[in-house]
Amino acid sequence: RARARDLERNNPYFARGLRVRSANIVGTGILATPQTGRDADDKLLADRWRLWADTTLCDARGRTNFYGLQALAMRCIDQAGEVLIRRVW
Repeated sequence: RARARDLERNNPYFARGLRVRSANIVGTGILATPQTGRDADDKLLADRWRLWADTTLCDARGRTNFYGLQALAMRCIDQAGEVLIRRVW
């Protein structure tokens, strides 16, 4: 893990490889499509998802949106071999 982090900091080819791999695997990220059977409920749930996922409300530190968190998690998996995600209510 320490060597991979050092490579990311000091080798631009390695850092670019991590970014490209994360972008190719995650893509646009997980997109929610509610299907309750009621159009009004589906629209309400989709709006609430967008309000939460497209803003920084989903990040405890308020730095990135949900899709950025997915990309960050994938990058950590590639770099360190694992990721720990903690849900904060």
